[in-house]
Amino acid sequence: MSEESYESRFDSRMIGTLKDLDDDAYKNFVVHLLSNIGMKVTAAAMIDSVAFVEGERERGKYLVMASRRPEHASADGVMVVKDKALLERRAPVLILTSEGDDDTKRAAERFDVSLADRGKLLQLIKKYDLMSPLLKEIDRKILEKDGTRYLPSIGRFDSFIQAGEDALKHERYDDAIEELGKALELKPEHDLAWRMKATAHLAIGENEEALASMQHALDSRPYDPNSWYLQGTILHQLGRYEEEIKAYDSALRYQKRMYSAMLNKGATLFQLGRKEEALKVYDDLLREYPKDPRLIENRGIILHSLGRNEDALASFEGVHALDPSNVGAMVRIAETLSALGKTRGAVKSWQEAVAMDRKRPDLWIGLAVAQRSAGLLDEAGRSFGVASTLDPSLAIAKDGKDTVLEAESVVSPEPLEPGLEQPLMERYLQSALLLQAINESGKALKDLDSALALDSSDNRVYLMQANILTEKGWLEEAITALAEGIRHAPEKTELFLDFEAISYRLGRYEDCLKLLGNVVDQPDAETRKALLQLELGKRGSVQKSVIEGGSNCLMEMTRALASIKEKRFEAAVEELGALAAVEAPSPHVLNDLGVCLRYSGQLEEAVSALHQAVQSEPTYGDAWSNLGCVLYLRGSYQEAESCFQEALLRDHRPYYHLNLAMCRLAREDFDGAYESASLALRLEESAEALNLLGLVAERRNENARALEMYDAALRLAPVFRDAQTNRDRVRELLK
Repeated sequence: MSEESYESRFDSRMIGTLKDLDDDAYKNFVVHLLSNIGMKVTAAAMIDSVAFVEGERERGKYLVMASRRPEHASADGVMVVKDKALLERRAPVLILTSEGDDDTKRAAERFDVSLADRGKLLQLIKKYDLMSPLLKEIDRKILEKDGTRYLPSIGRFDSFIQAGEDALKHERYDDAIEELGKALELKPEHDLAWRMKATAHLAIGENEEALASMQHALDSRPYDPNSWYLQGTILHQLGRYEEEIKAYDSALRYQKRMYSAMLNKGATLFQLGRKEEALKVYDDLLREYPKDPRLIENRGIILHSLGRNEDALASFEGVHALDPSNVGAMVRIAETLSALGKTRGAVKSWQEAVAMDRKRPDLWIGLAVAQRSAGLLDEAGRSFGVASTLDPSLAIAKDGKDTVLEAESVVSPEPLEPGLEQPLMERYLQSALLLQAINESGKALKDLDSALALDSSDNRVYLMQANILTEKGWLEEAITALAEGIRHAPEKTELFLDFEAISYRLGRYEDCLKLLGNVVDQPDAETRKALLQLELGKRGSVQKSVIEGGSNCLMEMTRALASIKEKRFEAAVEELGALAAVEAPSPHVLNDLGVCLRYSGQLEEAVSALHQAVQSEPTYGDAWSNLGCVLYLRGSYQEAESCFQEALLRDHRPYYHLNLAMCRLAREDFDGAYESASLALRLEESAEALNLLGLVAERRNENARALEMYDAALRLAPVFRDAQTNRDRVRELLK
């Protein structure tokens, strides 16, 4: 055989393998190819077995249509991608596994569509050495055709997978490994089964076995970023940090914006002492997620370790601004201020941290050390004493207290910095905080009464009183304290907000609205007001509040929620679309957008939005489930089933199992549908699960059993129309 004919046959086998890949594997292949030619992929989705990929290069934004369908190797195919790209204001690219004829090439040139047909595609595959995984796929198919390996019935395989999932959920990891092993005997190349098996091994500390399982998964599907990410986490457990980083790099090669991989990569680089590299990773991530508190805090930690304390302080203060309840950020602010020699600010920050969580002895020790550094020996002694009371085993607290008392009796403290002297009011407040920490609530309230005798207009006293009373469960008394505070200091919005929070706990929603009416120029208050009106069904008031509330993200989201509740899905699509148009949209916004697009009948757009959601947050179970629902509606049952299985890997919620059961029923996998519906019923006794079990029984011609299930569903939900219709139909059949 000549070299030319061999190469020709080899090329045909490769193109044939590409055509035989399942949709997910084909999409990953296209993303990998585009990444290799320098395109930054921002979104990818499969629609009717065609991969649509959005990407960016220095010259602009592109829409790539990669089709395996022969009818797209035509002028019509060129127009399909041209029209779609025009709508999205992107440059069109068409990739084909078939050879384009002259009409196709003329149309591509005329309409400015970049074309890569069969010949060009093969050149790219060879240029970037993308053949190896395709060769493995070819070899696997040859083995199957030769009869060495037979594909089992989907029912048997799925029963083992389902048993493995159930064992994982109930933390019976040895059982999970056994059941998944049986599944893999039937389908040795099934990457999802290998990943689940790796998860089970990892949970019981069998890290080497977990790594071996992940290697099998990657051999089967090397383009899967989630598998590379999981391999990275396993390598971290094994202490193989350099290899871990390489695994994350592989994940990022296939999914450029994979948040979890970049986050872990940065943390491991820092652990290895490669601080500048870690800093660059977090800088890159922050360009995508500029308001993520965890990223900002990690960046601050690296800056602090590099001695860039002013920059670190700015980062920690940024975290505090985004999340004022973040105790860790306040602690880091205090530590950084101490490193900068700003003892006064450090003491104040430690006091704020203690006020957030007064039960943590480590916070009291931090405060005591700062007070001692500032020369506040008496206060430091009390703080060490509280830490010792909270945890008597802490030698540092006892020793610190003894040292401070000794120093106080021998040495006069140096003059305090201006403003550090504590007036009597501050001493009462500090004493009340200390007493509250050691569960002396009665004494704390007495000190606060003494503070009020000095100044009845200090809103901090009323807020502390309400906090102590609320903690004891005395909500009415807490409201009385706040009402008194409002009488003396009506300009303090904090009093109104705490009053509203307690009223909400008591279910007094109308009172909450009246209280929030006294708070002006606070977006959070406007958002709370709009959400309350939504809960109370005040449609007109909600619309008025969201208009008056301006255009902050929370208010925009509230506007969208109001539209969803009123089933105005097209309006919700417009509102969520605006939120999703930002540089790095939240995966929750993309998920809600996908759901609204689904209900408004825009299934292709829904698939695209939900694909973006799971790409930006691979652990988002609801987004996987919603993507499966849209694919189910389009009749793509195999893809939908894969999505539901991905959702179940993240969390075992009853409706995930119900969705999977419906998908299996549509595929006539009655055993699998019965198993999934039964698992849903075990998790939660619901009419939906019973109704679905009835459908399975009916499809098996077990009508008496089906009637029993429908009756049981209607006992739980007498007005469940689907169950009523199904019951009436089966009754007629039984007659």
